[in-house]
Amino acid sequence: MLRNLILSYRTLMDTQYKFTITQTVSKQTIEKYIELSFTEPNFHHLIGLHKLKGIDKVKCFNGNGAQKIYNQILGNHITFYDLDKDTSQHKAAFLSRATSLNLIYTMLENISVNLKGLYYFDPNKIGSKIKAKYLLHFQHRDKEFYFLFDKYDKKVKNTDICYPVSVFRRKIQAELPEGRSAKHYEMNQTPIKLLKVEKIQGARTVTLYDK
Repeated sequence: MLRNLILSYRTLMDTQYKFTITQTVSKQTIEKYIELSFTEPNFHHLIGLHKLKGIDKVKCFNGNGAQKIYNQILGNHITFYDLDKDTSQHKAAFLSRATSLNLIYTMLENISVNLKGLYYFDPNKIGSKIKAKYLLHFQHRDKEFYFLFDKYDKKVKNTDICYPVSVFRRKIQAELPEGRSAKHYEMNQTPIKLLKVEKIQGARTVTLYDK
């Protein structure tokens, strides 16, 4: 099953998603772009393997082997059998991310229907350790999900070149221990006016959302 997640993730790797948004600079409204792409090294963090502190096959890379871990999973050298050995409290967080991964493609392809909001993300406002610049809040059936992505340091005029960081389902209060409150990651975040979302594959561009 772990290898199947990679095969599913590969469907995203030949595609770039371009978001057109508006931004106010010096009291003038201009268009800005977010270009989101998926690469092999992104897979390791996106499904939460970094959270599994008890897996020797993951731990041996000391957090510096995202590409190597990807190759190990693809070659069936790291499997769900290995992950079952992890007894840390973070295993549930990993499983939440892993099971949400397949929804990224579905969410983006149907963004005109299931989008609940796009936000500039400030982790301090929600007490989160996730490092990301953008938060996409969406709904799939009766569940709500969060997809976060961050920008590379590369500077391009009016464009943020981004990579995926995390995807997970929003927990409901009934799932949490007594005394803990469910986090609504969109709370107090700055909303973004989204104008258009395009899917780019080679020379072919398809508009997925156009307000």
